[in-house]
Amino acid sequence: MSELVKFENYSLTFKTLHGDVRALRNLSFTINSGEIVALVGETGCGKTVTALSIIGLLPENASQTGKIFFKGIEVNHENVKRIRGKEVAIVFQDPTSSLNPLYTVERQLVDVLMSRWDISVNKAREKVDGLLRQVQLFDVDRVRRAYPHELSGGMRQRVMIAMALACEPSLFIADEPTTALDVTVQRQILYLIWELQRTKKFSVLFITHDLGIVAQLADRVVVMYAGNIVEMAPKKELFSNPLHPYTSGLLNCALDPRKKKLPEPIPGSLPSLTEPPSGCIFRERCRRVQNDCGILTPELAEVRPSHFVACHLWREHRG
Repeated sequence: MSELVKFENYSLTFKTLHGDVRALRNLSFTINSGEIVALVGETGCGKTVTALSIIGLLPENASQTGKIFFKGIEVNHENVKRIRGKEVAIVFQDPTSSLNPLYTVERQLVDVLMSRWDISVNKAREKVDGLLRQVQLFDVDRVRRAYPHELSGGMRQRVMIAMALACEPSLFIADEPTTALDVTVQRQILYLIWELQRTKKFSVLFITHDLGIVAQLADRVVVMYAGNIVEMAPKKELFSNPLHPYTSGLLNCALDPRKKKLPEPIPGSLPSLTEPPSGCIFRERCRRVQNDCGILTPELAEVRPSHFVACHLWREHRG
């Protein structure tokens, strides 16, 4: 598969009154064409801001180093507007805050279509019904005339997915799109995204803290902790052979009815991103900490085929 998105030693810092917040540190990973990559980690680890970096939706106090490539071309201030909302579409976790409460569903879909394809209002309206049916909103007459508050949470999220499809993106970013939904609707939305991806062959960057979702949906998993990538592997390999203590901790936190023991929380909390600890960023919470962990920062390295980890425990296995 060809590379669609590539992060190359990418770091992101926010300058604040309380000091520099090192939100992302030396990220290097790819999203290939036609694959689903899950970005996993605790709240505040940098998942969402990683996605926003691709489309340039960063505040003015952001400072970047390193590079991001999209289809082999470096993303910069000049070309990012041609990517955002066209080549890349994003769906956030709360559709209520993403939809305009003053406009009908049809009006909002028409605006997206006209902006993306430079077509007339009438041409755009002709496409609305088809988009709604693609996301399994079959009562199109009612839905297109509805305002966001007249729809359920699941229906609003389907409308957001329809807006993303209107752009015919190469990359679909789903930022915890099922968090605000009940379990039954979550399953329906996940299946919809999976089905659309298989049909339309776009790539997906799926942001979540739910490993159950990852197990169902992802092809490859990138595990983040405090702005760092600590492990990266194909889904089956990561679940069967987690190498980083943090990844193992996440898996032990998950409720598994097949296991007789209760979930085990990871002790401690995320470190300060203004004054991060020396050495390994995870060492203060790690049950397998060693002397080197407080001195040397482990590099992300391939220790098995397509399996990368940033941990001193696997130093002798690096290629």
